[in-house]
Amino acid sequence: MAKNGQILTITAGLPFADTLASHSLSRRDDHDISETQILLPTRRGVRTLRDSFVRLNKGDALILPRLQTFGDIDEEALSLSLFSSPQSMARLSDLPPAMPSVQRQILLARLIMKVETYAQGFDIALKLAKALGQFIDQIYIEELSFKKLAEIVPDNFAKHWQITLTFLEILSQSWPAILEENNMIDAADRRSRLIHILADYWEETQPTHHIIAAGSTGSVPATSRLLGVIANLPNGQIILPGLDKNMSAEEWDSLEPSHAQYGLKTLLERLEFSRENVAELKDEQRTYSAHTQRIKMLSTILTHAAHTGAWQGFNDNENSRAEIEAAIQNIAYLPCEHMQQEALCIALILRETLETPEKTAALITPDRLLARSVTAILKRWDINIDDSAGENLIHQPIGAYLRLTLDVVINNFTPLSLLALLKHPLCMSQIDRAEKSRLIGVLETETLRGVAPKNGIDGIIERLEAIEETDTLITRLNDLTTVLSPIKDLMVGGQAPFTDMIKAHIVAAETLFNPQDGAALWAGADGQAAAEFIAELLTHAHKLGHIHPHDYRATFTELLSAVTMRPAYGTHPRLKILGQLEARLGQADLMILGGLNEGIWPADIGHDPWMSRMMRVDFGLPASERSIGLAAHDFSQAFCAPNIIITRAERADGALTIPSRWLTRLNTVLKAANIDPKILERTPYRSWAETLDKTSDIAPITRPAPTPPAADRPSGLFATKIEKWLQDPYSIYAQYILKLKPLDAIDKDIDAAERGKLLHKILEQYGQNAAQNAPSPEAIYAQLMTIAQNTIEHSDIADRLPSFWWPRFKRLATFFSETEYIRAKEHTLKKTEAKGSITVAGTSFKLSAIADRIDRARDGSYSAIDYKSGGTFTPNKIANGTLPQLPITGLILRDGGFKDIGKASIGSLSYWVLTGGRKAGTITAQTNDIDQTIAAVQENLQTLIAAFDNSDTPYICLPRPDHMPRFNDYNHLSRLQEWSADGDQDGEVAA
Repeated sequence: MAKNGQILTITAGLPFADTLASHSLSRRDDHDISETQILLPTRRGVRTLRDSFVRLNKGDALILPRLQTFGDIDEEALSLSLFSSPQSMARLSDLPPAMPSVQRQILLARLIMKVETYAQGFDIALKLAKALGQFIDQIYIEELSFKKLAEIVPDNFAKHWQITLTFLEILSQSWPAILEENNMIDAADRRSRLIHILADYWEETQPTHHIIAAGSTGSVPATSRLLGVIANLPNGQIILPGLDKNMSAEEWDSLEPSHAQYGLKTLLERLEFSRENVAELKDEQRTYSAHTQRIKMLSTILTHAAHTGAWQGFNDNENSRAEIEAAIQNIAYLPCEHMQQEALCIALILRETLETPEKTAALITPDRLLARSVTAILKRWDINIDDSAGENLIHQPIGAYLRLTLDVVINNFTPLSLLALLKHPLCMSQIDRAEKSRLIGVLETETLRGVAPKNGIDGIIERLEAIEETDTLITRLNDLTTVLSPIKDLMVGGQAPFTDMIKAHIVAAETLFNPQDGAALWAGADGQAAAEFIAELLTHAHKLGHIHPHDYRATFTELLSAVTMRPAYGTHPRLKILGQLEARLGQADLMILGGLNEGIWPADIGHDPWMSRMMRVDFGLPASERSIGLAAHDFSQAFCAPNIIITRAERADGALTIPSRWLTRLNTVLKAANIDPKILERTPYRSWAETLDKTSDIAPITRPAPTPPAADRPSGLFATKIEKWLQDPYSIYAQYILKLKPLDAIDKDIDAAERGKLLHKILEQYGQNAAQNAPSPEAIYAQLMTIAQNTIEHSDIADRLPSFWWPRFKRLATFFSETEYIRAKEHTLKKTEAKGSITVAGTSFKLSAIADRIDRARDGSYSAIDYKSGGTFTPNKIANGTLPQLPITGLILRDGGFKDIGKASIGSLSYWVLTGGRKAGTITAQTNDIDQTIAAVQENLQTLIAAFDNSDTPYICLPRPDHMPRFNDYNHLSRLQEWSADGDQDGEVAA
């Protein structure tokens, strides 16, 4: 049994590392500090303690103690020590190596794939294998046996759990055999065995040098056993983190797994040591004035539900109220609207810290998204913060580059995947940046916008060949095709050896990076981490056998996502982001506790995919609530720091969040003492965040009404633009004076506009063959269907045309055929897609039009026809000028603007609306008073042209809201939402 003085605690709130270092330095007169051995929970704790020794020794020369972690036993040092114990030495020598994590995940995934009922892909098997590996680790950590699975009675559980148990029993037989076959053991098993070997050795030899185990709660059985051995050594000491000695004995005895002190209570019971005999390590110079009150308050907040009745007396007890008021000094609570605001507020707090020389700050949070957001925001001030969790390699540039190299081949060079790869800085890094940007710009604007070309890269190159001065770009794309062809060739057969896939993948990535020096791709911290991952994956690739290309991509991504990298240097020395465990030994002048919401801190217990709650109990695994107790302990350590700010987001993904249970209890305690919890919300950071990017003087623009010089105004327009000129003159200004033309989306969908273009092409082809048209509706229909099939076959949309289009086209083709057959008796089709133009009488303005179709009637008059795939049209709108396109076409036709027709008499103006819906088509025609309609449109045009020839006439944006155009490409340019929201919606021009 441990003696008094061998088990101590550093009270929550004291700087753990500094207090521990100070304790060790104070004893150096009694022993050689270099002979002291200190065990800590994490590697970061080792670095923190090392820095504390150096700082407290004031830079004087010092041989540091031997520092190591519980889970990272130095085997070389251990083997040297074990020479005096042949039995322990033999156990160490016989210990098989640990199976690498990648190999284990692959082998477990293969095992899952062999299950008869499994029907998913290998990528899903890898995800399950990861969860299964964690389950196996938990079995080893808790020192349980797979054989205990047989003791669980399947009939007591639901059918799906019975299936799971059956699989786990297979695992209990197969997995040990696989390990034996590979002469390896699981890493968690090996770690536990090493700890036991060390514990056995110390128990046998009773070393006399000073051994200190600090910061551990003994939640792992092997560690707990080692702590017990250390506690019984002549010069062994255990230093517990934040043992609560203020808790009543009654409450101590009733602790549950979800309580912060439960782990320490369990450890002390294993060590057969009384809590009352645990000594406190104190540092009077570092104990802040409200420390005692904060400790008492924390104990109150975390008290068991059965004992919360005592809170009711706080309001009547002046001493209790005064203690709580003292305890909440230097505690601030910062609720934020959403996570983005929370991250910005935290970044501002960290940035403000740097204004005070030597002041330090740390963000403690288990929320990785919050941590990454804070890291990103700090970069606006060129601050690189040290994040203890590191960065996932998949989020680094090289991780994205490796995935994009695969995506472009798997997706057959779709525009988006191709551009994503080419625009990545690691792709073709040897090309001058400006030249690379120019080439990509040409590729994007000239070939990849709009409907994607068919046939992948061949279709893209075919488009480029029709454009002048693109030879360099074509050469680059051909080089790209050559580099990626080995990957593409492996995909042809559907499945390929994983080894061949990854080798082709890496060679392609290196060559695309730089054909002359591909090895440079692996430079830097992220490159080195990626190279190590690839090397390990290549070692075990043969175990994956053959794999489908899409499975390869998913497999590669899944395995890559498990790799974490940490920068070796370059982070700020006074700021850091810590996880809960790392924060246990961490210290800073200001502690920020971020993400204090249920489901984050504490984390949601979640669902165990392998065992139900009752199955865990039967098997001997600890209750899931124990993780809440560990989170509570880490919260209590941070909560008692001298200066803390607690933050949380009130909404996440649009839904209200629930404050952490400890925040709720804090508020309840304050209210019980008649203290308004709002008193904690005394920070300016939320208002700072709101004003950080806020402009002090906001002047919304007025309705645009530019007045360019007359010389810059268009001297001619197409008939289709006259309606837009009337409805929105600003669009004419943007397109013809500013020369701004809208770009199609990249890899544009086959929308209504594209389907309308396709219909026009088919009808144009029909019109060009009008002389050979057959004299029956059935023959016309057959000809239309033949033209449609040929047109689609030679277009880029053959594989992407919606399935509903063909039935609709057949219906409209039937309508068109019957209409055309009847019309052919009185009319002759003269031209399709006919181009014509005139100069408007009395002006120098050129008016142009492209008529979808012009027919000649037997009486010698002509008809102008416009095909539409949708919309509403009436004869009145044609006659009154609301729809000016056809009357303008008629004006050009009347005045002889169409070649080979000459001046003509106009018999009708008609819209053929061909939808293919329930009513397949309609014809809207004006046949009466056409001469008056054309004369009126000519007069109105002359007035319009004269008005805009005046340089004082503005190109008003949407002058009449009741005559808005159906489509407008320039609303964003005119900032419509801004000035219309300001109330400028009438027809007047704002001054």
